[in-house]
Amino acid sequence: MKVLIVDIASYVHFDMMEAVDKVYGKNTADELYYMFKGKDNYHNEEFAELFNKMTKKCHYDCVMSTNFIPVIATLCHEKELPYIAWTYDTPMNMLPGHEMTYETNTIFLFDRIEMQKYRDLGYDKFYHMPLAVNTDKYDKYRPSREYRGDISFMGKLYRHKIAVLKDGLNSDLIEYIDKLIALQRQTFGKYIVDDLISQPIVDEFNRQ
Repeated sequence: MKVLIVDIASYVHFDMMEAVDKVYGKNTADELYYMFKGKDNYHNEEFAELFNKMTKKCHYDCVMSTNFIPVIATLCHEKELPYIAWTYDTPMNMLPGHEMTYETNTIFLFDRIEMQKYRDLGYDKFYHMPLAVNTDKYDKYRPSREYRGDISFMGKLYRHKIAVLKDGLNSDLIEYIDKLIALQRQTFGKYIVDDLISQPIVDEFNRQ
């Protein structure tokens, strides 16, 4: 078993490398680092060259990445290589597209509702899988008695970018976003944001 893991500078990359080696044996996983931020996720000759060089040097049984990257899906489809994408962002930061239909894809989402949304659109390569954690790493930490518990939930461990994004917007758009967030906070059991942000609003947001 040989796995190529594309490192997109995700939080969980090294944990994934360690987990694959632990399950299938040491040196099972090779890594290809590429920062897609600010670059084309769909047609990227720079990444394709690096990818082709790696896959010529070694036979891989599958390719993995955190989050779904269309250009990886396309390259794997062309080489008939299984591509596993484990998405830890929800909603997905990628619009539906034909790259999601390839038979070589297996796309995991931790959000069942989000997964079902893509299934309902006809994308049958989407599956549900919860997020994982490297328990070996965190078992090394010993909690104080004050915070000890059998089960704990942690969130907001990094800063969101909404304040930065709002900095360049006019008052009308800021007011709309604030009202939308407030309405979602009061609405339980349903994600309403997609229904209330139309394409003209997205276009104006991007323009500003």
